[in-house]
Amino acid sequence: MKSVQYSVSLLNPLDLTPSGRWNPNISMKRFSWMPAFFDVRVVFTKFNLGRIKQCRVPLTLGAATLLSVVGLGMILGLLGRTPESNRARPSPPAAVTVAISEGEVRPLPVITPPPTEEEVLERMAAAGFTLEEPDGDPPVESTEFGETVYVESPLPVKKTQAGEPRQVAAVAHSPALDTVEGKVVTPAWLRHAAAVPGTVEDNRPLIAIVVDDLGINRHRTALTTALKPPLTLAFLPYAGDLKRQAASARKAGHELLVHVPMEPLDNAYDPGPKALMTGMDSREINRLLSWNLASFDGFVGLNNHMGSKFTAHHEGMKTVMKELRKRGLLYLDSRTTSATQGLELARELGVPHAARNVFLDNVVSVEAVRSRLADLEWVARRQGFAVGICHPHRATLEALAQWTGTLDRNGLRLVPLSTLIRRRMELAAMLPG
Repeated sequence: MKSVQYSVSLLNPLDLTPSGRWNPNISMKRFSWMPAFFDVRVVFTKFNLGRIKQCRVPLTLGAATLLSVVGLGMILGLLGRTPESNRARPSPPAAVTVAISEGEVRPLPVITPPPTEEEVLERMAAAGFTLEEPDGDPPVESTEFGETVYVESPLPVKKTQAGEPRQVAAVAHSPALDTVEGKVVTPAWLRHAAAVPGTVEDNRPLIAIVVDDLGINRHRTALTTALKPPLTLAFLPYAGDLKRQAASARKAGHELLVHVPMEPLDNAYDPGPKALMTGMDSREINRLLSWNLASFDGFVGLNNHMGSKFTAHHEGMKTVMKELRKRGLLYLDSRTTSATQGLELARELGVPHAARNVFLDNVVSVEAVRSRLADLEWVARRQGFAVGICHPHRATLEALAQWTGTLDRNGLRLVPLSTLIRRRMELAAMLPG
């Protein structure tokens, strides 16, 4: 068989002839050179692809696999595609429909506003814990009263060598000061004492007015603070916004006490949270007392809120007096019971102290309070000083506002409690023995 050689022109590889010559007449006859083009041996020889021939089986399998994967992916993509019209969209909120009969008038929804302070107090009253009446006054029934008028034993006036009575100045001599590590420290009841108008030579009988149960009703507290100073204002330690109220009262020239809740004899009375109870040990009493005394700053001491049972409890009151002595504070006994142990223990432990002489508003009316104020004046003239306790009733505040304008012409002097206690200590120091 005659062999035929094919050559490939680099200039025009399409014009191929068996002789290798270029013939323009056959340039368009493609079928004549196709066998040569697809002859694998010629291609491998021309392009030096002999080595690829050895790997053509793996290459063919790899290409086939790649094409299969791509094709399968395209098919799966076409099958899994969801038409735009059928795609899931977020469902709108379901409309709640209510069938309404024809002619029916549907009321508008009622939006309840948050309760006001007055409403909160009324709810507290319904629950049995409050110091507020429906009109905003502290109710008389929530406060314990002892005897209306209490007079201490007459304090004799010490005479000089010439036999003349000695006049005792209100603040002529300071009580003994505390010492800590050899340094003299002014106790808190003197550091926080309200300023005293007048001079030390003013020897008129002294009267201190203590207004209890403050802080709960902020409006009544503000009215009390607006009265002519110096009054002594006793704030309940569980009242709201207490630091601001107490600071405002002190700035106005009044003196401050913490009105510490204590256990009453009658369980019908609720002294309030964190009250000192007779069933507590000394550790628990100190813990609750510390909580009460941390409610605000700038006070000179404490007096008891209720407490007819606790103040008669010797061990409990001894724990209280030790803490007051440690803190340099004074004690005012409200005398809600004649069996109180507070005064005796205060004397024993060296705590500055005084006792309530007259309850001014155990009957709430302007005329009744005026009558009690007259009793208070009588006690002050008899023993040189007197302490009246009252509450922020409207009638009480009205009577006090009128009464304070009469003191100068009646020869009396209104002072804060700390000044009265200093006078009391000076008179007691003049007693024999």
